[in-house]
Parts: sequence; structure tokens; C-alpha cells
Amino acid sequence: MIITNEDSVGGILQLCQEKRARRKISVSSPTRVMLTYELPLNEIVLDFTDRLKSTSAATPRSITTSRLQRIRLIKLDVLVAGERSTR
Repeated sequence: MIITNEDSVGGILQLCQEKRARRKISVSSPTRVMLTYELPLNEIVLDFTDRLKSTSAATPRSITTSRLQRIRLIKLDVLVAGERSTR
């Protein structure tokens, strides 16, 4: 949940879209906007809070995990000149 002023909404929306966020609720009042998002945990861990601070005056006070979602992962081998990469 991010609470910010109206001027910062555009930058926050763009940041959350880049971070593969899904918007759940967007509620606005005359002076503030409250945005509620679901983001993958790895996107939050990397640099979300730093970029949010630079985008707006909003500073996240707490980040909570609402639910964990099971996903299917697929292993991908990268071949370079017909050989599997070791990196």
C-alpha cells in the first residue's frame, strides 16, 4: 500500500508496472492517493524501495506478504556453440 500526493502518482504507476505489479485497489481523496499493489517478492527485494523514494515523497513504512503463490518453473539450458554454459 502506497500513500502519496497526486503529483507522484504517474511515476509510481510506471515503477509498479515495470516491477510486474498487479493493482488491486486505487482509492483517491482530495489531497492523497492510496495505491494497493501485489508485487513479486524478488522485485521488492532488489531496488523497489530506493526507486520509490526517488520517484516520489512516499516512503514505504512496511511491506507485508499477503499470500504466497505457487508457480511452475521451467529449467532453461543456454547453449553457446553447442555447449552448455557454466555461468
